[in-house]
Amino acid sequence: MTKLRFHFAALGALVLATGCSTPQQSTANTTHPMPPAFFANGVLVSPTGMTLYTYNQDPQGASTCVGPCAQTWTPFVPATADTPFGDFTILARDGGGRQWAYKGKPVYLYRLDRVMGDTAGDKRDNAWHAVRFGM
Repeated sequence: MTKLRFHFAALGALVLATGCSTPQQSTANTTHPMPPAFFANGVLVSPTGMTLYTYNQDPQGASTCVGPCAQTWTPFVPATADTPFGDFTILARDGGGRQWAYKGKPVYLYRLDRVMGDTAGDKRDNAWHAVRFGM
């Protein structure tokens, strides 16, 4: 019985050791694409935990926030290899850039949000809104 316990303990340690290792990040996201953002406490956030916003003036599928606006409200830009995922699409911006959109609405980061979870831009000028779960 003691031998059997030892084998199970050794097997358990092996499973824990291999199961807890950090997986290698793949540069190609073709087999297991990941969403570009996720909901935390009911608010859509970037992979770094910063709140994402939409702008009332943006029509579906296009961004109107350019120039000084885009310096305060930074477009949430996809990496070169990123592809659309679920409710997330990629829009072409004026000037050749790209931007993530959620359910067709371009999403932005707010320059004055300093730490993860800040929502300083929510309801700003009654035109900017944090993307909330269920929108």
